[in-house]
Amino acid sequence: MAGHTVIVGYGTKGRSVIKTLGECGVPAGSIVVVDATAAAVAEANAAGLIGISGDATRRRVLDQAEIASAAQVIIALDTAVLVTLTARQLSPTATIVAAVREDENRELLRQSGADHVVVSSDAAGQMLAMTTARPAAGMVISDLLDRGRGLDLIERPASEAELGAPARDAAGAVIAVVRGSEVLASSDPRATRLARGDRLILVSSPEPAGPMP
Repeated sequence: MAGHTVIVGYGTKGRSVIKTLGECGVPAGSIVVVDATAAAVAEANAAGLIGISGDATRRRVLDQAEIASAAQVIIALDTAVLVTLTARQLSPTATIVAAVREDENRELLRQSGADHVVVSSDAAGQMLAMTTARPAAGMVISDLLDRGRGLDLIERPASEAELGAPARDAAGAVIAVVRGSEVLASSDPRATRLARGDRLILVSSPEPAGPMP
């Protein structure tokens, strides 16, 4: 395989990742799941995924997942540091996204080779606080996270016709511009001229149902 996605951990987080990837159009056959539990691997295989049973901190297990040629590696385990180190050694170019329970381990994961780190305790705490203090805003965020049922976030490159124009004039409800490693709000002065290579983050909603025949 080449250009595939390796997901380490087929628990609640891993299954949620796979569900969202599927909704984004990623075919199940391009996803390789690595889990230490045989039952989890069997479940992944039954779902049409490629499952590999073993300890992901072992090089031979990640070699079986052909991680060296993977495009993305998602580590959905709370103990992700050693897996991240091993994955980065085997695959210098893959984008590695890792989950960690506490913020104190964020920097350690980055030093281990993770490109992006999601802190699960912080994310849950922020959602709880926002929903308490700003219920309407909390509803919107919850809707965005529940992909496919209400509001969705989508990403696309800026088109040729949009280059040089402000982000707010681009087609769709643009909320941010990704330029290199920076994320710019659509109101940021630097987003007043879209450049080649910019990627737009938009909010979309389901198409309204047509009139009943």
